[in-house]
Amino acid sequence: IEDVWRPPAIASPVMSPDGKFLAVAVPVNGRLNLGVIDLEKRTSTALTNFREFDVIEYHWVGNERLVFSLGARNAPTGPERQDGGGLFAVSRDGKEQRVLSPTVRDTVRAGGFVYRGLVYQRRVPGSSTDIIAAALERSLDTVDLYRVNVVTGRRDLMTRQNPGRVQQW
Repeated sequence: IEDVWRPPAIASPVMSPDGKFLAVAVPVNGRLNLGVIDLEKRTSTALTNFREFDVIEYHWVGNERLVFSLGARNAPTGPERQDGGGLFAVSRDGKEQRVLSPTVRDTVRAGGFVYRGLVYQRRVPGSSTDIIAAALERSLDTVDLYRVNVVTGRRDLMTRQNPGRVQQW
């Protein structure tokens, strides 16, 4: 029975754009955290060590950085953000980390009543530092798109002429 409930050694592999690395979910501290496998050197590195959340979604931004969100993989309805969420960036070696958007839990702890976090949409083609993310920054009724630099955290609004009442892009 222990084997049935044991987390996998690795899960959900995502290859880097250059094909040299795999981002994977790995068990650390009883949760699934983010790791990278160097396919040429056959080495692995754990990039995160969360104890209260699982890394539930991650994406490569170029070959040197990843972005990820947090949540609970073992929720009864399947992986969900619950009081996790957020958007985080980390370098492939784990040395550079940045909070692009806090978790729901951190927003509430800071006294916030409305969560306006960023949600990853896609990489910016040809860029190794920028992504496109959606957020309810200007209005709770409509979702805007932002170009986000994962190194600096700078956000640039892309949908100035938003038609309003946009639910998703």
